[in-house]
Amino acid sequence: MSENRQTLSLSHPLDRLTAERLALAGVGQAPPEPGLQAPPPDGAHHQHVPADAETLAWNRAREAEWYAAPAALEALLRELAPAVFNDRAPPLAIGIDGALIALLAGEFDAPVIARFLADWTRRPAYLEAVARGEVRRDLDGCPTAAPDDAACAFAAVLLGRRGGVA
Repeated sequence: MSENRQTLSLSHPLDRLTAERLALAGVGQAPPEPGLQAPPPDGAHHQHVPADAETLAWNRAREAEWYAAPAALEALLRELAPAVFNDRAPPLAIGIDGALIALLAGEFDAPVIARFLADWTRRPAYLEAVARGEVRRDLDGCPTAAPDDAACAFAAVLLGRRGGVA
């Protein structure tokens, strides 16, 4: 029985590109080295190994940093824009993230602002205001536009999942 093998000529630039893509995808590469373990079969469990004290301390410090920056941003925004960032939590103007990034350049980076806004816009008070159709506000507290019907309905759905009242 003869074995049919297709050889790839690398004389054409597209053939070389295809070969590089296959190599990147791991096609035709040797199996892992003998000391590396393959993933367990479906249903098998990994044995949990507790982290050492140094790793736990490092993880706790990173977690504290993760939560500290948005909390500091909220405190600052409650001072800079109290008409918008208050306990009533009125709906925010569309595109307010860009205004915040411009306002806070150098103090907070875009991912921290995004995490803060994600948390802020999921608060029950904020969702209730959107579900009621309260007017959106810019950083100065000036009205911009009312939330559309889809935003109101989505806020009501989120509140319903949490047991809130819309």
